[in-house]
Amino acid sequence: MRIKEIGRTATVAWSPAAVHPVYLAAGTAAQQLDATFSTTSLLEIYDLNVQEPGLDMVVKGSIETDYRFHKVAWGGFGMNRQDTPSGVIVGGCDKGHMFVYNPARILEIGRASCRERV
Repeated sequence: MRIKEIGRTATVAWSPAAVHPVYLAAGTAAQQLDATFSTTSLLEIYDLNVQEPGLDMVVKGSIETDYRFHKVAWGGFGMNRQDTPSGVIVGGCDKGHMFVYNPARILEIGRASCRERV
């Protein structure tokens, strides 16, 4: 039985257990095409709110990125610091690139381009 779902071709990571509410990070999957043949690459953070009816998860924050993701990991590193209270998201991307993102900043700004510092 499905509880929630997202309609994306993405690699995902759950927020650390200490982060509340529970979030899911989804980075556009590398070397994949979706039904729209879009070339856009995003890192999105979804809210897992099982109290809301329906299967859809709400996007709480999203940034456009320069590269698509092979792997996304969300760890608790830095959660004891004021500037990274939700830990960090690390993305292994195309062409061997690796990027570290601040999920608290992504959630704060909502939607932005990767040119903003997160």
